[in-house]
Amino acid sequence: MKDHQPLGYLSLIVMTIPNGARMIIYLQSIDYDLWLCIENGPHKPTKIENDIMVLQSKSEYINGDKKLLFMDVKGINTLYCALIRS
Repeated sequence: MKDHQPLGYLSLIVMTIPNGARMIIYLQSIDYDLWLCIENGPHKPTKIENDIMVLQSKSEYINGDKKLLFMDVKGINTLYCALIRS
């Protein structure tokens, strides 16, 4: 009787994926918006004053800004947890 490994083909496919791509796939599978925040860099809430773009103060943040800032922190935490040395 032949030994049968469940998901044998899947493990073969996963082994051929480079480590960087595995991290991208992992992050995208958790939350695609999380991946976009990591890929696009940290969000910096800005406003236009006198035709010049300036950073907003924390008291001026709107809900959309807070959500993007939360996603930045979530991405940083996910990367730290995934890359921590044992």
